[in-house]
Amino acid sequence: MTKNENGGPVHNARNIRITRVCVVILLIICAVMLMRGPWLTVAFVRGIKAHDFLLSDKQYAFGVTIAIGYFCGSLALLMLIMMFRFLGRLSQGDVFTRQNVQTLHRISLCCIFAAGGCLLMGILSYWMFSALAAGILFMALIVRVVRDAFERAVSMKDELDYTI
Repeated sequence: MTKNENGGPVHNARNIRITRVCVVILLIICAVMLMRGPWLTVAFVRGIKAHDFLLSDKQYAFGVTIAIGYFCGSLALLMLIMMFRFLGRLSQGDVFTRQNVQTLHRISLCCIFAAGGCLLMGILSYWMFSALAAGILFMALIVRVVRDAFERAVSMKDELDYTI
């Protein structure tokens, strides 16, 4: 692949490769955090006992925290796997396809459900989880806008294919 006057294919391929490497790094971090879930949860619950939160000094604090943590972590892992596959299709030139629209829709759903988990943690333990939930919801909205643009492009591509 050669570079065009706008920095096209070579530049785009490099950006996709860099993004895929970042996704793999995040996948590894997410997997390690999921494997270390009990240890992380014990440290977190120990930390919230020093403050006046809804979960503070509750016997079920560990169970609730680890359940929400595994829920959000599993969604993050699933989203990253879908993102890796999506980037793979983009690198192969499969850009405006129904499969990519569906993947973007699923990624946005993962974000929405993870935001719900973070909001619940924000209510039960530490308010910063609520701020994280807001950021995740904003990300879901951005992904949905991109999905809508992809969906429109797929429709236009289909119309063009039927015209010819």
